[in-house]
Parts: sequence; structure tokens; C-alpha cells
Amino acid sequence: MLPLHPLTYSPSPSGMYPTRGANPPQHPELWAACQEFEALLIQQMLRAMSSTLTSGSFFGAAAGSGIYQEMYEQELASAMSRSGGVGLASILYKQVSRES
Repeated sequence: MLPLHPLTYSPSPSGMYPTRGANPPQHPELWAACQEFEALLIQQMLRAMSSTLTSGSFFGAAAGSGIYQEMYEQELASAMSRSGGVGLASILYKQVSRES
């Protein structure tokens, strides 16, 4: 299944980009930074959500399970951001680069 484009809600076969028609961004470094920022915020949201679980309910209560939980949240947030996330990266990119 193709990811949905956050601005037009149309399939984007070459990945998520902030412009219509799945064109590559004019500033790839800025786009990557926007995605990383979105991933960081998603990770914070996941961390807050997982803190409501009872201790040891996801990765167990073994020593080091907290490290695995943090790594999981980080990778899940990165994957979510790369596949469109919550749309924050696109909005931030458009605002900072002044694209319309």
C-alpha cells in the first residue's frame, strides 16, 4: 500500500514530500531536519503514552528493558515521521522554506 500524501491525501509512490505531486523538496537538508523534529515530538508523545502502562507490561521488568523501550519508541517515531507522521514536518517545511 502506498503512503498517503499529507497535503493532498493522494498516494505518493516516491515517499512523503511537502509539495503537491510528490516532487522532491528543494531543500532536502531542511526536509530531513523537519522530519527529525517531527519524529522527536512523536517520540515524546509515545513516551508519555507508554508511561501510563503498568511497569514491565510491554518489555518486561528485566534489567535493561527501559533501554529497549526507549529504542523502540525512537525507531517507531522515526518510521512514523518518514511515512507521513502527523503532518507537522510538511507544515514546518512549508513555513520555514516559504513554499506555497
